[in-house]
Amino acid sequence: MAAHAVSEIATGNPGLEIHWAVDSRSAEVLQNVPFIDHLHVVYDKKVPLLKRFLSNLALKDHHFDLAFDLQGHFKTALCLRLCGAKKRLSLPSTDALSKLLNRQFNSSAAAVHQIDIFREILASQLTLVRSETEVLGGEIPAIEPKKVSISTGSGHPDKVVNISTWEKVARAFGSQGYSVTLLGGPNDSSFEEGVRNLVGKTNIQGMIQEVRSSALHLCADTGSGHIAAAVGTPVVSVFGHMPAERYRPYTESGMVLQRDAKPNLVTAEEIVEAGLKLVGK
Repeated sequence: MAAHAVSEIATGNPGLEIHWAVDSRSAEVLQNVPFIDHLHVVYDKKVPLLKRFLSNLALKDHHFDLAFDLQGHFKTALCLRLCGAKKRLSLPSTDALSKLLNRQFNSSAAAVHQIDIFREILASQLTLVRSETEVLGGEIPAIEPKKVSISTGSGHPDKVVNISTWEKVARAFGSQGYSVTLLGGPNDSSFEEGVRNLVGKTNIQGMIQEVRSSALHLCADTGSGHIAAAVGTPVVSVFGHMPAERYRPYTESGMVLQRDAKPNLVTAEEIVEAGLKLVGK
């Protein structure tokens, strides 16, 4: 989500050199972003702890004037502290130790969505100007007007929509002449009938391109919804326990369905109805 706000730094501050320290999975999403001058992978679960620490410490070699922590977790707070920036500013941290490492920034009550909170902390130090450029960069494929993509999984089990619901959704769109592509990681559920099943068969950049070329994207509360928002694809997100007003995909071409903090209380019929509204059918 932070890419929206960080893009406005580049637009509002020409000539500014922007470095972004991320985990390995985020690096795959951000590798083609045009406004990032240097992308540093400082966290990877597969890398030994000492090596991770040293990669954080190596950031000091860049002699940063200003650095932000847009997460507030201990690992990001430590990274911010170790980078050696002359000025450091963090979103409120989630634990007491992290609060001791860096100066905390408290957003206003007006900032409801997480991206608006990002904007406030960045705007406290820099000029922000909205960018008209798509934030993820890379090759932009043609949109297929009758293509629907569905992400079947989510990063947390309480956010996952039952695969039987997605099967009903796929059948409904198929009956109206849409082609349906399934997306997801190697551990996500899938099915074969009436769809193009790419679950576990493509990398993140491939997934981005599939979402980009879709007329509509459907998903649970997961990263592909934010990717759809970033690339301008209309998106229906089924939320569970997380507050949608803060974490929904940041787009005017989106709808969130949520009922009693349980994603599986949202029906296939409701998802189809919301999707057809977004594509104007």
